[in-house]
Amino acid sequence: MSHPSRKYNPNDPQRERVYIAERCVDFPRAPEFQSLSEIRAFAQQVLRSPTWEALSRHTLQDGRGVVVKLGRGRRAVAHNRLVGDPAIILPRASWRRWTIFHELAHCARGKLTANHGPQFTASYFRLIHDCWNPDLAHRLQSEFERMRVRVAPWAPIGHEVPKPDPTSVGVSRDEGADLPTEIAQRARDVTYQKAMVAFWRKVRAGAFKTK
Repeated sequence: MSHPSRKYNPNDPQRERVYIAERCVDFPRAPEFQSLSEIRAFAQQVLRSPTWEALSRHTLQDGRGVVVKLGRGRRAVAHNRLVGDPAIILPRASWRRWTIFHELAHCARGKLTANHGPQFTASYFRLIHDCWNPDLAHRLQSEFERMRVRVAPWAPIGHEVPKPDPTSVGVSRDEGADLPTEIAQRARDVTYQKAMVAFWRKVRAGAFKTK
């Protein structure tokens, strides 16, 4: 998946930092699948996982799946539609596992949250960690920390995952939070920082490892 240089988007302030973090992780760069049917089979395995069910519980209601399509002459893209199934469009150069997880994380995030905001990065990390390669997930986590990319906390599998909320902790003012005062903003930032410290301590201690 290539990421051409773009202008800063105040509605998606983490986008470039997420792309830089991805480039610093030794993800496979060559295509890993030979056909669209192989990609669809792989995607179906992910969509049947407890992780996907937990992540999409509040954002993909009515049991909707994800449609995988071939994209010609374009970059990889995901659509979380209001009507019909969400779709992932993948050109052949993007036939890689990490690209698929990136696009699935877009489908799982709430429509009212930033495109590459804390809800997206949490889903992205968790899909790679639970459904593919924990080591690569932790390398991505380290790059997120280095690039100061925000990642929303989550509950372990079997527990309730908080419903995405555009005004919840972890969404900054430039990501759409409508805060009444600067004092409220500072209080939210402090709460977020404390939650993140506690969360990453649990991750490093192996609290969310699957047997």
